[in-house]
Amino acid sequence: MCSNFETVVALRMVQEHFGLSTVPDRYLKKENIRPTDEVWAIGQHKEVGTLQWGFSVDWSKQPLINARLETLLQKQTFADCVEKRCVVPATCWFEWRNAEGKKFKNRIALADTDLMGFGAIWREGKLCLLTKQAEDQVCKVHHRMPVIIPPAMVEAWCDPSLGTRRFVEPLLNEKGRPFSIEEERPKNEQFSLF
Repeated sequence: MCSNFETVVALRMVQEHFGLSTVPDRYLKKENIRPTDEVWAIGQHKEVGTLQWGFSVDWSKQPLINARLETLLQKQTFADCVEKRCVVPATCWFEWRNAEGKKFKNRIALADTDLMGFGAIWREGKLCLLTKQAEDQVCKVHHRMPVIIPPAMVEAWCDPSLGTRRFVEPLLNEKGRPFSIEEERPKNEQFSLF
C-alpha cells in the first residue's frame, strides 16, 4: 500500500490549501516520491518542514513506510511517536492492480481538488504514512489507502496536546469522497494515434 506518490503543485498552492504560516523553503523531488525520499511535512502551528519517508526498525533492513491507523495505538513500534502527527501534502498516490497475470499502474487522486494531505506520524527526522481500509471506489484497485486528513482538521491533527485516539474513529469512518482513478495500460495494449 502506498509506496509511491507525488506532489506536483506550486508551493503557493500548498500554502493556500492548508493555510500554512510558512512556505517550504526549498524544492524537493515532487514526482515519483518513494520511500527514503525527503518529503514536505506540515506540523504544529501549520509550519512546514521536511522529513525522510520511512522509519528505521531493528527487525528489517527495509524502512517501515506505512502504519495501520486501526492498530496504531496498540503497536509498541509506535509508542514513542503516536502523538507526533503531521500531514504530508500530495496530489495523488499510485497503486498496482493485478489482473490476468499483469500489473496495471493506477494514479489515484481526489476528484474534487488538486491537493490532499496524508496523515502521518514522525520521529527523529523521519515519518511513516498512516493507512486505512480503502473506500469503495478505491478498493477496486487495492484494499488499503492513505489516511486523508480533511483541510479543516489539519490544525487539530498536528496539535500534540490533542490525543490521537480522538481522531481514529472519525478518520476510519470517513467515506464517500469522489476519487479520480486513471489506469495506465502496457504500451503494447495502448492504441497508436498514427
